[in-house]
Amino acid sequence: NDDTAAHTVTSGTPSGGPDGTFDSSLFMAGTTFDVTFDTAGEYDYFCMVHPWMVGIVTVQEAEGAAGYRLG
Repeated sequence: NDDTAAHTVTSGTPSGGPDGTFDSSLFMAGTTFDVTFDTAGEYDYFCMVHPWMVGIVTVQEAEGAAGYRLG
């Protein structure tokens, strides 16, 4: 969080609300939030404190991952 205000990174949309996929809870200036995605797709997110702050995370499968089996 490079801002001076506290924020959240909450999956979902301001109009639909949180969808439960991920939520940073409130995090202060100078701190970070990490999340690991196991499934490719697009994930909407917003700040619950500032609902006009929105974004989308796009997760793609790693090249060569499909159809390969290690072992």
